Amino acid sequence: MNSWNRSTSYANDVKVPNLDIPQEFQDLAYDVAWGEVEVPDWDIFFARTVSDFYSKRT
Repeated sequence: MNSWNRSTSYANDVKVPNLDIPQEFQDLAYDVAWGEVEVPDWDIFFARTVSDFYSKRT
């Protein structure tokens, strides 16, 4: 068995319905993923979201 088979990560099972976020944000996530919403500042939104995620985990 390869070592990667035992790897762990925060990125496992990252599916929108499994995330602990309100329904309105789940709907927005689907809309963004399907390209139905333009997000000009996506990089800023993403960086803030990742920062919030890590601040809650530490």
